[in-house]
Amino acid sequence: MKIFVILILIKLAFAGTSLPPFYHTTDEVEAEVKNILKNCQMKATQKKYGIVDSITLKPKLDHENKNKAFLIFGEHARELISVETGLHLLNQICHTPLDFKLKIIINMNPTSRRYVERGHYCLRENLNGVDLNRNYGFEWKFKENHFVQDSSGPEPFSEVETQTVRDILSSFKPKTFITVHSGTLAILHPWAFKKEDVVFSHHHNLRGVKNECVDCLIGGAATQIGYTASGNSMDYAYGMAKVKRSYTLEIFEYEKQNQRKEPDSNFAEFLQHKEKEKSEISNKELFCFDYFNPRSEDQYNELVAKWSNIILQLIQ
Repeated sequence: MKIFVILILIKLAFAGTSLPPFYHTTDEVEAEVKNILKNCQMKATQKKYGIVDSITLKPKLDHENKNKAFLIFGEHARELISVETGLHLLNQICHTPLDFKLKIIINMNPTSRRYVERGHYCLRENLNGVDLNRNYGFEWKFKENHFVQDSSGPEPFSEVETQTVRDILSSFKPKTFITVHSGTLAILHPWAFKKEDVVFSHHHNLRGVKNECVDCLIGGAATQIGYTASGNSMDYAYGMAKVKRSYTLEIFEYEKQNQRKEPDSNFAEFLQHKEKEKSEISNKELFCFDYFNPRSEDQYNELVAKWSNIILQLIQ
């Protein structure tokens, strides 16, 4: 594991592209969260779990809806737009308060995100070389593949980030869990570890959000995306933590696709750029940014607003 971290740091030395100015650095995210919470129209508190900050929002009224939601953003560091959407949503909720409790992790993978912000736009795993979305203790399978960056870690919940989510799910017991990603357009529910769909027949709002994203794949994750993913947060929340409604949102797609297949070795090589010259590295880092994040400020603004509204519909 130490060798992997050293390799990451060596590769980071060659990354030299700049973050578009309307994106937030991790320090700016933390500062903006504090500013939003100062004037929030809900009771707001923050708690740090190791390197991860969790936000709790409660209605100021004595009477509150028994509904609860837990939202996480930024499991994969290169998916910068996920964290940006979480920041926009937090601001929206604090200005238009809800009548139920929420817990939100705006930046799930902060240490790796700091490196992404410095131009290493292909970094997905945390700095221990673990894909956080393969590290949960439900249908977990050991896998070590830093080339594709979907390594499971040495054991379930080996990482403080996933331990944090586990502990919050256990104590908070939300009705809805949502994790936000990018790379395609989809509203996904269990299962991801096998090609079998769970049907949330009691969640009528899912029908409504289909009109908000007509290009989205909607359904069981493995059947819609085309490959299985063991040890993921969505399946853990539904299968182990017994959350009634559990979703993975994929909020940005570089090109419209009818079906996304599991990355092949050529694509993985393109993203990982091993043994490449500095000029080629820069080009591939830029490709990674564009593959997972909108570069246009207008598209950025439209996207974070749209998906904030979709999330609000899903958690009602």
